[in-house]
Amino acid sequence: MRLNQKLSKLVKLHRTHRFTRFRTAISPFSIGRYVRYRTQPPLIVIVGSPHKVGSTWLFQMLETLLKPQYDFEGLVIPRSMRTRGYTDTFTSASAANFVSSSKGRWLFKTHKNIHPDILPICKFVSVHRDLRDACVSMVHFGTHLPTEAGGYQQEIKQLPFKERLHFELERDYNLERAEYWWNFPATARVHYEHLKNDCPAELHSVARALNIENDYCAKQYKHVAERHDFSRVSQRAPGKEVSSAFLRKGIVGDWREKFEEEHIQHFKTALNGRWNKLLIQMGYEEVVDW
Repeated sequence: MRLNQKLSKLVKLHRTHRFTRFRTAISPFSIGRYVRYRTQPPLIVIVGSPHKVGSTWLFQMLETLLKPQYDFEGLVIPRSMRTRGYTDTFTSASAANFVSSSKGRWLFKTHKNIHPDILPICKFVSVHRDLRDACVSMVHFGTHLPTEAGGYQQEIKQLPFKERLHFELERDYNLERAEYWWNFPATARVHYEHLKNDCPAELHSVARALNIENDYCAKQYKHVAERHDFSRVSQRAPGKEVSSAFLRKGIVGDWREKFEEEHIQHFKTALNGRWNKLLIQMGYEEVVDW
């Protein structure tokens, strides 16, 4: 399809795009940005992570910083790549074909594995978090997410929190993703705890790894961090919990409040010790019997 035909189709797109970040009217500015980025050298960045580790937070900050072109559904992105929310899928040959022919700046987020042909084409930012905190967040997320969208089954949702946490420790759904992305050869590794400690510095570090640090200044990193700060976005102080909210609590070390001794011991032994082994590999503990 020729560019003018694509732009004609773009203008006709319905304004209520199913991805929240695109719920905006098509404007001359967005069309101009689309044309401009199609002529730029490619910079394709994929944020990859397990669930509930702060990857959406980082993705949104990078989106503000990088100002990637809009990926209008049905115009450019293959529908086979689309999944829920902000995430896309890069497991297929069609995804590899798409990124290999893309021009301009693109930013994506995924929780799934990456097709080998995509590795040399894109730059990757992996996101990590203390697995114990991630487990606590997953329990709340799985409880409040509709079952048909990937949430817990109703019989699990009705259990007390301590039993739901045991259930989460016994399934490897998120652990497999944590293992995959920890061992993934990412361009940059980001820890949730580092973002919470000094977000502007961490954004600068990512920009340096992507070879675009000269495009920005310290003031811009600070502005982006402040714009996406937990308190500003959620209208709550960090630590004030709303269990059903996507931005639930916004703190580091919540597991210390939620884990009982039985959960600590379960974490160390669950799934043949894989949780605990990865926790140590990631540097969150130094010994097996912490």
